[in-house]
Order: sequence, then structure tokens, then C-alpha cells
Amino acid sequence: MKNFMKNRRGIVIPIALLLTIVSILFTAAYLRWVVSDMSTFRYREAQTRAKLLAQTGLSEMARQIWTDANIAIDDTIFHGEDFNRVNIKPGMGEYDSLRLWVSLDPQTGRKLCNSSAVGRATYKNFLGDEVVARHVEKFTLVPEDFSVFMYFSSDEHAGGGPYVVDLNPLERRVVNFGSADALEGKIHSNTSITMSNFGCPTLADDTEITTTGTIIFSAGCQENTLFPPGNEDDENAPTYEEHQDTIIYPPHNAFRKITNASNYVFPATQKLHTGDPTKKDTLTMTEIVFLETGGFKIAQWWYVVDPLDAGGVIDYYNEIQPIFEASCNSLIMGCHSSGNGFNYFLGLTDYDDVMDGSNNGPVVIPGDGNNSLLVQKMIVDDDDFLIAFDHAEPYPPAVALTEPTPEDIVKIRNWIDEGAFEFPDDENDIDSSDYYTPGFFSVRGRWHNFDFQPDPTYLHRFHPNGSTSDGTDVDHGGIWDMSDFNDNHWIMTPQDYSTNQAVIVVEGGQLLISGVVKGQYTVATTGHDDAYEDGYTLYRRHREPTVIDTVWNNIWLLDDIIYVNSNAYNGAVPQPPQFIEGGTGPITERLGIVSSANVIVANTRENGGRNSFYDDDIIINGAIIAFNESFLHHYWQNTLTVDGGGDPPLGDGRGNERMGGTTGANDNRGDIIIWGSVTQMRRGYVARNPLSPYGAGRLEYGKDYNYDYNLRVYPPPAIPELETTTGKILMQMVSFGQ
Repeated sequence: MKNFMKNRRGIVIPIALLLTIVSILFTAAYLRWVVSDMSTFRYREAQTRAKLLAQTGLSEMARQIWTDANIAIDDTIFHGEDFNRVNIKPGMGEYDSLRLWVSLDPQTGRKLCNSSAVGRATYKNFLGDEVVARHVEKFTLVPEDFSVFMYFSSDEHAGGGPYVVDLNPLERRVVNFGSADALEGKIHSNTSITMSNFGCPTLADDTEITTTGTIIFSAGCQENTLFPPGNEDDENAPTYEEHQDTIIYPPHNAFRKITNASNYVFPATQKLHTGDPTKKDTLTMTEIVFLETGGFKIAQWWYVVDPLDAGGVIDYYNEIQPIFEASCNSLIMGCHSSGNGFNYFLGLTDYDDVMDGSNNGPVVIPGDGNNSLLVQKMIVDDDDFLIAFDHAEPYPPAVALTEPTPEDIVKIRNWIDEGAFEFPDDENDIDSSDYYTPGFFSVRGRWHNFDFQPDPTYLHRFHPNGSTSDGTDVDHGGIWDMSDFNDNHWIMTPQDYSTNQAVIVVEGGQLLISGVVKGQYTVATTGHDDAYEDGYTLYRRHREPTVIDTVWNNIWLLDDIIYVNSNAYNGAVPQPPQFIEGGTGPITERLGIVSSANVIVANTRENGGRNSFYDDDIIINGAIIAFNESFLHHYWQNTLTVDGGGDPPLGDGRGNERMGGTTGANDNRGDIIIWGSVTQMRRGYVARNPLSPYGAGRLEYGKDYNYDYNLRVYPPPAIPELETTTGKILMQMVSFGQ
């Protein structure tokens, strides 16, 4: 027992020593873990500070540089340039190596403004050594453009067409928002917005209304009705903000930037000689038809319809047709009368027969009497009178025909020289001096015309299966019909372009568009020479070369313009699900319609002309921009019984002529169905109601406007960017991170 106890006392010391060593090891390990954890914490804390510093650098410097309108952002500025500024933040660290560069999105061609910055923060490790934590942060911005707005105006006063000014007092009318308006997305005006006395507009969730001025509510639309109290906590409730920055409109150098980005530029000034007063100027019309298979067709032809005048000086029916009746159309032996059949298929019994020509082709070249067969083949002999279009021998002496005088032949030639119009000018036409009366109407606010002559001189060239040009049963996917268009009118015969992405510019002239869009396009018109940004072209009147006149380079919508993936019946565009719950988009189709003057829904049969007699409605898919006036409908060439009346006249008298009859007090054309956006300098009318000068009836379209949120994903190519009068470019962040 003693030995056991003795031996046990001998073991205690080693065990105690072992336990002490183990305890020391555990303590050391714990202390090491604590120190390591502290070091890791310091590292993570330093990394966080470095990240915040990098973000601070991007916010303090990069964003300010990108949004500064005084710095030109292009493909070269800042490309790969390091600013290498060291900015010390007391107690935090520093950021440096700020880098900015521009790139293009390979899919959309959209400009991307990229930035990166390095943040640095120091910490001490467990050995007491100072270590630098480094973090690189990047973001990409894109300039916001006008397509982000469902609706934008620079001025809430009326513009674009005739009768937009009250004469007493002399001021433009204010266009308001009322019960016919349904708004969604972003809405902005550079002037105060007025609500109608006859009801409020409908506002969708998340609608944001901003104005440089104020919102003027009315008895029929009060603030509490449009923005009910108690909705402040509803993040989806519509909102409004007043006294916001003014957005410059049109933007600086907008059209030069579009032209610089263009893939195709088509001049429309080939027949202008404004520098030579001895030569007459002739205008050029351009038409683009988009094709469902992709690409587009384009053609150009000349025309001489003055924007201020409906016809010529000579009255065809009172001065020209009587000559044909006396000399060519005798029911006894007249070779060109319907009673005896048309000799060589040339009829001279009415205007259409004359313009249709013979089986040898056209006999009238509008604007060129000397080279027209009708004049060349007219021979006057002292003994025998004959009109030898295709005759080898004179008419029999027994035929009782009145010999035309040399003055008659000169009159026919002069009638052709001035354009071979069917109808003369309305006696109430206003010359250009009235357009420039201070405080009265601007020239862009009166009777605009596209080539609106009767067939065959006027022709809507896109018909299904090559059908006739009467405008009936027009649908998408047709072919270009040239069957009734005189070859001598062409400046450029129809050409095919197969590209699915393009910026197309018509320089110095008007543009007609329609069709089915597959791809991404922007079509634009510009002014000419000094008026490049102002949207007009000066020319010498064809029949009065001493008079300088103006054509505003409008874009006319002749028929539906619709995306290939849209609903063919109502134009609905599949929406991106990140913006619209349950959306089946996004889609890749985009269209920018950018006019240097107006964008006008033309009074055509396809668009519901003559009180929807032939068809109704127009579908528009795209971002509409009217830089120097308005988006509106073609109400001054209508089929009302008041057409052409008034002083100044309510119209130019040509709507009835083309549509084949009047419609009394009404000319309702259906609905304008938009899936896209509308941007304009002034508010254009799409309805003239009984309170307007157009009488007790209605001359209008209904509104079915819908914002296309695909435009938030990316816009059509080369759409101009937003810039405020405070010198800021508005930016949107599309990516952020390491």
C-alpha cells in the first residue's frame, strides 16, 4: 500500500505538467483563433470600406461626368482613360483609378457609358503589419431618351394644323386631358398640364406625371378625384410632381446626330434649284413600306402640289374639257368619245380618261407640256383640222368639229405645265405672307399636303396581290403595284433593302410610311441646308418661280404600321414580364418615327376616310417624335359639307374630291390605336368637335393609346437623348457590381 501511494505521488507531477501544457496549447489556439478572427473581421471591414470608397468614386465623379451636357459623349472620349486621382476620405481610405469608356451594345447598337473605380482601405493583421484591401466597382449607364415617356410635350398649346388659334384674343388653344385619355408610365410636359371640365383621364398604376409648371385641375377633374387622399402609402399609386427641370426640346443637334448614325440617307431635293430664279422647283415625295419578311421597300417620285395650293390656275372642266368636247368628242365621228369607242384607247371625255393615256402610254406629263404627246401630236392646219394622235389621215371634211385656236393649244400646254390639275386653286387660298403674320399661324400649322392627287398621279403603292389603287381591301403583305403610275414620275423606282436594323433618313422632303416591321428601325426626316434642324425646305413655286415657299418635312402614316409579332387585329405588343405581370415579351421589334416637323395620320381610305366608308382605325406600333410641331390627324382635307368654307378656309376642298363624296356633318374615322409612345412640341388634334370651327358634327378619331414597355428594355436605334436646361443629361443605370 505504501509503495502504491509512493508510486502515485510520482505520477501526479507528470500528469499535472501534461495538463498544464495542454491548457497552454488550448489557450494559444484560442488566442490564435481570436486574433485570426479579429484579423478576418478587420479584413472584411476594410473590404467593405474599399467597396464603399469605389462606389463613392463612381458617384462623386463618374456619374457627374456622364450627366454633364457640356461634355461630348462619343465612342472616343474617355475611352480607356484613367484619371488616377487619389481621393482621401479621413478614417476611410481612398479611391483612385477612375476609368470611363463608351461601348455599343452588340444587339441593339445602344450607347453604353461604362465606369470603374478602385477603392483602397488599410487594416493591420495579427502581426501588426499594415495591409491594403482593394476593391474594383463598375457600373454601366445608358442615356435616357424620349421613348421612356408614354407622352411628352414641350407645350400644351395646340399645333400642327389649321384652326389651332383663337382670334379673340389672339392665342393658341390649350389642349387638356379628359375622360377620353388613358395614361400610364411616365408623362411629362414643359408647361402646365390642364385637366378637362368634362372628366378626368384614367391613370394606370405606377403612372408618374411631371411638369415644369403645375397641374391645373378643374371643376370636372379635381385633385382628390385624380389623386385620392390616403394613397400615399400605396407604392403603386399614381403620382405627380410639379416645378421639375425643363427638358430641352428639340435636343441640341438632334438631327445631325441621327444623320451621323444613319445607315441610309435619301436626298429629296434633286429637283430644287432655289439658287436659280430662272428655273422652277419640283418637290420630291418618298415612300417606305416595311415588309413582313424583313427589310423595306422605298421609292421616290416628283410632284408639284404646293403645300399652300390645291391645284393650278387653269380650270380643267371650264377651260380644257370644252376644247376636247368641241374638237375631239363629237358623237357623230369623234374618235375619242365614249359613244364611238376610244381611238387607240385614248379617251378625252373626262379628266380620268385624259390622264389614263392611250395604248401607247401617257399623253400628259404633268409639269412638262412641250414633251407631252397631247401637245406634240396636236397639229393645226389652215385647210383641214386634225388631231393626229395616231391618225395617218385627217378627219373627213363632213365631220362637224370646231377647230381649236392657237390660244386653245397654248392653254392646254400651260395647263399641263402648271401640273395638269383636275381642280383649280380655291379662291380662298392664303399665300405665304399670311403664314408669317406675327402672332398668327406658323406655316407648319396650316394645310400640309402629301402627293394627294387623283389617280394615276397619286397612288398608294402597297396593295394586296397587285390589286387596283382604289384603296379597298388593303392589308399587310401585299406587293408594290406600279400598274397605273407614269414612268416619268419616278425619281427612284421601288428598291428593296433586306436589312433588319437601320436608321433611314430622308433629307429635305416628306415621307410616307406603312407596313409590317420585322427588326429595329428608325425613320427620320430632316430639313435642308440652314433649316436642317428646323424641319422645312424652301423652294420656288413651280408655277410662280419668283415666290419662295415652304414645305414642312412631315411623316405621313398612310396605313397601319405594325410589328410582325403584334396582334394583327388590335396591334397589342407582347410586353416584358419585368414591367407587366404575365407579359409574354420582350420582343425585338422597334420602330422610331422621327419627324423634323409633324407626324400626321393621313386621310386615306385605309385610315377611315369618308366617315369610315371604306375602312376604319389605324394601328401604330412605334415611338412617335414630332420635333417641330405635332402628332395629329389629317382633318383639313375631310368630307364634311363645310370643307373649303370659311375665311380663312377650313380646308382646301380636296377631301371630297378624293373620297368620292361628302359625309354631312361627320367624318369619324375609327380609333388611333397606339402601342408605343408620343413625343411632340405642341399638342396635335386627333378630334375636332362641335366646339371647334368645323361645325356641329364630329371630325375625329377615338384614342386607344398604350405604352410599350419594350421601349424601357431598349429604344429604337438613334433616338435622341434627354437633356435639361440645367445642363444635365438624364441617365438610367442598367448594371452595377464588381
